[in-house]
Amino acid sequence: DLDLGHWQLFILSPGDGEPVQLTDAREGVFDYAVSPDGTTIAYAALREDGGADLWTVDIDSGDQRKLLACPEARCTSPTWSPDGRRIAYERREVEGIGVGSGASRIWLLDPPTGETVPLFEEESTHGSTPRWSPVDTRLAYLDATQELAMRVYDLDAQTSALIPTQSDLPGVWSPDGDRLLVATMEL
Repeated sequence: DLDLGHWQLFILSPGDGEPVQLTDAREGVFDYAVSPDGTTIAYAALREDGGADLWTVDIDSGDQRKLLACPEARCTSPTWSPDGRRIAYERREVEGIGVGSGASRIWLLDPPTGETVPLFEEESTHGSTPRWSPVDTRLAYLDATQELAMRVYDLDAQTSALIPTQSDLPGVWSPDGDRLLVATMEL
């Protein structure tokens, strides 16, 4: 409900008419990502209990579909793989009403089937805000087991590299996927 101040997604062609509302999430949209082919948006729709489920909306038709129900969890930060076949997302268990206070983990979702698995089997491997490389199977995320660090994990090679940062902001990949931009502070 826009009157209550909940965020929704709109599409607008600059200089070409009025914005068109794409979502109608009762508690609002937390965050979103556009598919590589530009036809679909994956988004996290908030729930009254403080959790969030993953949904998609077709940009042309406006058709919405619940992609993943996350009971007792807050599933956010969807990000599409470069080939559009997988979505990485952050899952944080909701402890009690309201805030998701459990440790977050990165999960992988197959959009057509709804099958979802954790990126790492070890429950002690925590991370947030995943970001796919735009050209391959590397995934960067904030490593919650380290203080202010990003980890880049190569799903094919099953190797990783730790990148110290001075910020809890996620990194941004260069368009060619060769570099990752991270924030640091010089005094």
